[in-house]
Amino acid sequence: LADAAAAGDPTSADTIMQYVKQVVNVLVGTTGVTTFPAEQAPANNINLAEVIRAIHADVTGIGGITPATAANVNTEVSDVLKTDTVTLPAQGAPTATPTMEAILGWLYKTFRNKKTQTSSEWALYDDAGTTVDSKATVSDAAGTATKEEIVSGP
Repeated sequence: LADAAAAGDPTSADTIMQYVKQVVNVLVGTTGVTTFPAEQAPANNINLAEVIRAIHADVTGIGGITPATAANVNTEVSDVLKTDTVTLPAQGAPTATPTMEAILGWLYKTFRNKKTQTSSEWALYDDAGTTVDSKATVSDAAGTATKEEIVSGP
């Protein structure tokens, strides 16, 4: 029994006890996996050792993958904040479920671009300052000014 289990490859002729002994040896580290298999692409019918090898490769950066360390994350975030650019929102109204990029775009456009307000309408212009991209109805009731939700212009 011990020889078959220690060989690392019990056959169908071996008993269940040999399989159990080999599993226990691997779990407690007595024998372990004597030859760790190469990383395998995700697929059906690969063994647990191949799955563990693939996870190890992903976490440690084997195969050209850079592990996600704090320094790597900081570098990527810094790159996004300092160098990446976005296009300001086009004519229309902000959606009810915007992405973070859209939120920042609308905030920047609202602060940057030309705005006008009359007694009944607030208007946000395009980058050139010539076309109303978005607008909102404005009203006054008993001294309380209300600006409604922004809609598409003109």
